[in-house]
Amino acid sequence: MKIENHYKRLKENIEVLEESIKKDIIERQSTIGFSVSAASIHLIEILLHKNNLMDQSFIIKHEWFKSTHKIKDKFDFDFPRKEDIINLMKEIQEKRNDFCYGSPKKEEEIIDYIQKFNKLREIFDSLGVKSE
Repeated sequence: MKIENHYKRLKENIEVLEESIKKDIIERQSTIGFSVSAASIHLIEILLHKNNLMDQSFIIKHEWFKSTHKIKDKFDFDFPRKEDIINLMKEIQEKRNDFCYGSPKKEEEIIDYIQKFNKLREIFDSLGVKSE
């Protein structure tokens, strides 16, 4: 996918996330899970495209971040802030299915999930991948 399309989808995911936060994070936890997961994938794909580290036809799958072996296999190259990014992506994607399909979570858990995503956004922002 072209960078422009990633930015378009990223904007959509962030808008949906912000709407869900305004509406009610307890009632919208599934939507939050999907939006945070998808947005984080778009962020990393934009960074890797901008740095010519992956072809536009290459698609990153969220489930890769649940496996240390898969992460090492798929991301066997360096990029800025790799360790920080991978660690946050792993934390986000490991909880994705619980938020999307699991039983209702406590408000604190949802807030923590959103905060992890915001930390990730800050890292990407510092690397020139703007999410606003």
